[in-house]
Amino acid sequence: MYRANGIAVDIGLQYLDSSKGWSFAVVAKNMGTTLKSYADSGGDDLPFDLQFGFTKKLANAPLAFSLTAHHLHRLALGYNDIAFDNQVGWNTSDEKKLSLDNIFRHFVLASHIYAGKYVTADIGFNYLRRRELQVGKDGNGLTGFSMGVSLLARKFQVRYARTQFQQSTGMNQFGITLAMDKLGGL
Repeated sequence: MYRANGIAVDIGLQYLDSSKGWSFAVVAKNMGTTLKSYADSGGDDLPFDLQFGFTKKLANAPLAFSLTAHHLHRLALGYNDIAFDNQVGWNTSDEKKLSLDNIFRHFVLASHIYAGKYVTADIGFNYLRRRELQVGKDGNGLTGFSMGVSLLARKFQVRYARTQFQQSTGMNQFGITLAMDKLGGL
């Protein structure tokens, strides 16, 4: 009963200078359109996202730092639900203005710790997620933070990550990657 069709492509470019520990990347995600939407209007825009990121691994320390800028084609990223804002008495008229708040919404910061050859730990902070999931004027706790740990063996990888959405709500992810060519001798 409900059907939609679309066409999209993601394009990315990465430059890696392993001798200096630098990595730069640019990605254009969701370039395309709907061919037939649920409302039969067609031609709806996909959620396009232009991103730029870089990572620097420190030469004499087991650390790397990353900065990713997303939605570079849009200035204001705040979601504005006028009915909800009026109901709770929030004034969001500043959402469309150029401000530090709107600039910081474009960035995700991360740090990577290499604890030996086979173990990494990561922590990240997404300011946009923190702001959009803020409830009232109360504290946010760890909302917007994510952390993870990885065990990287030659034939497999085991990863665990936790992302905090609200004070008492988070998402846990667990992943196993198997190198089938090394496990099965292919």
